[in-house]
Amino acid sequence: MKRFAALGSLGGWALCAVAQAQTDGPGLALGGQIKVGVQHLHYSGVHTDAISAPVNGRNTIMSDNASWFYVRGEEALDGQTRVFFHLEHGLLVNTGEMGSALSPPRTQAVGFKNPQWGRVLVGRWSTYHSADAGLSHNAIYDAGPYASGTLNLLGSIGRSLSYFAGGILSNLLRYDSPRWAHTGFSATYGFDEQSPQQAGKHTLNFNPTYNDGRLVLYWNTLYRARQSGEGERRDLTHDQHANRFGVAYAFDNGIKLAWLWDRNRVAGPAIPEHSLRRDAWALPFIYREGPHLWHLTYGEARPVVADGRPRAASGARMFSVGYEYALSKRSALALSYSTVSNQAHAAYDFWYPTNNLPLPPGAEGFRTQSIYAGIKHTF
Repeated sequence: MKRFAALGSLGGWALCAVAQAQTDGPGLALGGQIKVGVQHLHYSGVHTDAISAPVNGRNTIMSDNASWFYVRGEEALDGQTRVFFHLEHGLLVNTGEMGSALSPPRTQAVGFKNPQWGRVLVGRWSTYHSADAGLSHNAIYDAGPYASGTLNLLGSIGRSLSYFAGGILSNLLRYDSPRWAHTGFSATYGFDEQSPQQAGKHTLNFNPTYNDGRLVLYWNTLYRARQSGEGERRDLTHDQHANRFGVAYAFDNGIKLAWLWDRNRVAGPAIPEHSLRRDAWALPFIYREGPHLWHLTYGEARPVVADGRPRAASGARMFSVGYEYALSKRSALALSYSTVSNQAHAAYDFWYPTNNLPLPPGAEGFRTQSIYAGIKHTF
């Protein structure tokens, strides 16, 4: 009941703010998106050191796939300069849940912007992980489920969500340039969460792009210093270097072809093997005709390299195919099929936890499949 009361209070505040903006001046908006559907998940070939024979599992669930709402506004200063703010929060429409690890606060910031010199913001913002939305069907801003996106392989190292690169990061100072000759960039410094034992913890991100409406060229580089380890090594630190390159081309007949390549590397005392590196790539295909959209993605994660040596049978492949039908400018239906197939010592899965099932500790070598039917509505 408390979370529904909180949501009601926030909604009432937002409506009051919008009403106030209508009398005090322009610049305040309430919006968001809702994306939810029915999903059938099937796992096969699951095994661990404690399970000698592979086991299977399946379930049909209702899953939320990136629902959120936001309040944002701006105030005009001298000339073309404006102060702006953006407050966005995730929610799980199927359960009403807010504020948990699966429905956290999303992008939240305040800053200045001017069409001549760009935008500066401070706060919490999406960094690295989904910035290639202009190149592929990334399953966050379109109508498909998380399971159909390239982050199944392009995010982690060897195991789902292990050393995942980027995310919606906190304590950021970010600059977004204007576009010059179809070219622009973003540059970010993150202060991260520091402690006396982990002084110097920080994040750097640089993302230049070229986009002339037909050809897209993309590079994104991320450096995270003195990050906390996992499990028993959480008191130790490691550094992370990630790079993603991409190119996409849109044809006159509605076809868009793209290629993405990603390298994620971690090294330091928190890494039992001293260093880990994973290379992965994906080939997204999109065809749009009127209200119809078809998408297909194939990707591979190459074997993990541990302390300079390739780890045997540690790669994976993904495939997804889907169809979306636009009911209007703000509503669409979606159907999709997705699968991730692991080699014997890999454990990639559909990357977002609302799109997968619990597995026994140490599970690897499995194949996971998803069939999804859902709806997306923006407001």
